[in-house]
Amino acid sequence: MLTDEIKEDMFDAMDDYACTMDSMEKVLANYPTLSIRQFFRYVDKEEDLRQYYVRAMERRGEYLMTLHWELANEPLPPMDMSAVQNKRVRIAALEYQIGKLAPKKYGTKVGVEHTGEVKVTPQLDNTQFEKLKDALLQKANEVKMVEQPFEDVE
Repeated sequence: MLTDEIKEDMFDAMDDYACTMDSMEKVLANYPTLSIRQFFRYVDKEEDLRQYYVRAMERRGEYLMTLHWELANEPLPPMDMSAVQNKRVRIAALEYQIGKLAPKKYGTKVGVEHTGEVKVTPQLDNTQFEKLKDALLQKANEVKMVEQPFEDVE
């Protein structure tokens, strides 16, 4: 049964989740009245909890973008390649997580979209085309006239 105390714990847990790098399971460990299973059941059933969860996810995306920006602009010690690699991995992991949270806003675009008309303009006029066609036909005839280097062996 969803009580006011549990509901308040859920709002607090969503606020904590939105502003940390912790998983929802880790955040909910601080709230003994909630399990991860109960949490998502209540979110599914209650409209106000669902709307709050959506806003919490948006805030988490903003938090992760801020963290990403700070990490990307953090100065590195000179010539420390392991620190550079570590930073690249952390940035890539954050980009992946941010892209999964809000794919329309932060995700990488995979597909190629085209709108409008496709118009092909010829580069050769008719006389140039005829000359090219004649040259290709002549070359094809020359190739046919060359004897084959190997004879069929029976």
